[in-house]
This record gives sequence, C-alpha cells and structure tokens, in this order.
Amino acid sequence: MHSQHNQDPLHGITLKDLLSKMVDHYGWATLAQKISINCFAKDPSFKSSLKFLRKTPWARNKVEQLYLVYIQEKTPSSPYQPKSKNMPLKSFLSTVQADKLVSFSESQAIINDFYDYTPTTFTNGIGEQAFTNQAGSNEGSCKIFAFAQLNQLTPTQTLNLFGDYYHDEVLKNPEDTNHQNIRNFMISGWQGIKFNAEDTLRLK
Repeated sequence: MHSQHNQDPLHGITLKDLLSKMVDHYGWATLAQKISINCFAKDPSFKSSLKFLRKTPWARNKVEQLYLVYIQEKTPSSPYQPKSKNMPLKSFLSTVQADKLVSFSESQAIINDFYDYTPTTFTNGIGEQAFTNQAGSNEGSCKIFAFAQLNQLTPTQTLNLFGDYYHDEVLKNPEDTNHQNIRNFMISGWQGIKFNAEDTLRLK
C-alpha cells in the first residue's frame, strides 16, 4: 500500500515553525483577515496564539490549510507546474474543488500514486458525437474521467484536471479537432461518459 504519511507537507513541521512561516509571509494583520480568531487580531503574539491553537483543533486546522495554500503560492511561474511533488490526495482534491489550476502531469501523478488502474473501454459524447475509446487507448483521459467521477467533481473541475491541454490547446483553439475527449466532454458533460466497467480505478 502506498504510504501517504511521508507525502504530507505537514509531516515533520512543528506548529511553532508553521505559524512562524505564516506570520513571516502574511503578517499578523493579514493573517487575522484570513483566519478570524482573536489571538491573531488582538495583541497577537506567538505564545498566546500557540496556546490557543494547541487546544482548539478547528482553528489549528484552518492554519494548516492556509499553510498548504502558502506552499502552493511559493511555486514559481507556470500555473500548470505541479504545486508539490507528492501532494497528498486530500490536498489535491481540495485544490481542484477550489477551482485552482493544476497540471495534467500532476493529475496523472496523483492518480497513479493513489489508485490501481484497469484499462477500460469508455464512450464520450452523445449521439453522432459519441466517441469510443478502446481499453488501453487514451489512458490519460480514461484515468481523469474515472477519477473525477469517483470523487464527484463538476464538469469544470474535471476539465481543469487536463491542465494546459484544456486551457491552452483547446480553449484557445476552438476550431481545432484535437483532444476530442476534452471537446466532447465540454459539450456533453457527465451525460456523455459511459464506462464498460465500474472498477477502472480502485484506491490502493
């Protein structure tokens, strides 16, 4: 079984170090705007904040989630570059569900890390536009649609998993005929996706 523990960006960092990074990056005032708790807003100090966070799980969780955002913001230039080499599954899903950009390679890496894949024939589209992908062909698309379906992602969130193939090569070239799976899904959405088997992806 694949170990998620050592992949967690929060693994190995103390709450004190985490908070220090947040204060250095955002400052107390901005931190208080992002996370509305009194210890950040009124006479903030590390001592009082750490004391409160250690005994208040929901507040600590908010700080940890902001830290994950901070890690992503540190990633240079290209919006399609993977945000972190081994981003945990839950964090990746949170990023996608927040409609933030991810890359195709990042999507594939997450799927390969956390799921066992069985090549499956699937149909994409409705009526004359329906396009059949035989098992073992267009596997990147197959994995993405299976992953998105399992995790109940919206059509927009699903398309974002294709990264620059969708944002650059399809959206910027609407008259082209490449990336047919993306183009069909833009039209038909989930109504057009039909898998011949239900076990295309299984969590490891």
